[in-house]
Amino acid sequence: MINEVTLIGNVGADPTIRCFENGNSVAKFRLVTTERYKDKDGNTRELNEWHTVEAWGKPASIIDQYVRKGDRLYVKGSIHYEEYSDRDNIKRTQTIIRLQGVKLLTPRTKEEQTPPQVEQLKKELGLTAEQQQAQPRQQELGGMPEPPKVPMPPLPDIEDLLF
Repeated sequence: MINEVTLIGNVGADPTIRCFENGNSVAKFRLVTTERYKDKDGNTRELNEWHTVEAWGKPASIIDQYVRKGDRLYVKGSIHYEEYSDRDNIKRTQTIIRLQGVKLLTPRTKEEQTPPQVEQLKKELGLTAEQQQAQPRQQELGGMPEPPKVPMPPLPDIEDLLF
């Protein structure tokens, strides 16, 4: 059986991150997708759908570091339903997209791509631009490994996206 969803949309607010005592963490954010169509009178209409996306473990820390309100994301995940009781003790069901892969589609400037700890290390060391470029990547990160890549399939051609 297959439980898979693929979305391209914009992040509605900065992700919220929760850390647990066991060291695990979860990132949650809302993603809006927009469907455009023409009505019977030929007017262009938009239908916005909001989705709740959650990421666990290392993907949560990547979401925390790089994803912000307004970013366009390509999200791949699976659908899960969570039941809960609201304040009036009425049972409710929430649909969650559990993240399996993500690709940031919003272009970043060079400054935005550089992690803050790298910029801080450069300032502390007082390196010139030429010296900074000469430093190996591992030293530049202060001995920290690069963040893990979240696996993502390549984006389909634009012709494949037309409905």
